[in-house]
Amino acid sequence: EQQQKEEALRQKEQQQKEVLRQKEQQQREEASRQIEQQRQKEEVLRQIEQQRRREALRQIEQQKIEETVRKIEQQQKEEALRQKEQQQKEVLRQKEQQQREEASRQIEQQRQKEEVLRQIEQQRRREALRQIEQQKIEETVRKIEQQQKEE
Repeated sequence: EQQQKEEALRQKEQQQKEVLRQKEQQQREEASRQIEQQRQKEEVLRQIEQQRRREALRQIEQQKIEETVRKIEQQQKEEALRQKEQQQKEVLRQKEQQQREEASRQIEQQRQKEEVLRQIEQQRRREALRQIEQQKIEETVRKIEQQQKEE
């Protein structure tokens, strides 16, 4: 009986040790599982953060490119406008130049016309004076001849 009691006690202790060993084993496995789960969670978060950073950098780069393109387009617009204004000024300058030349040509033409008219008028006067002079001479000659006849 004593032996049976001891054997029963020994078996009970053995069972308790085995139950305790299994519990500890389960706790260790659960702890390992949680640690692994936490590690995976942190890895996912790290990847998300890395992706977020990459996306932020990509957006910044995209904005820089767009800003550069916008500046270049603005410069091109300003340059085109400047050239257009320059062309308009040049066209205006040429028109004014042509107008001045045309005015000078017309003034010169008018001056020449007036000079020709002046010369014609002068020639007409000379001719009129010459005719008057001629008439006076003829009148004088006629008077002399008349006097001679009468004489």
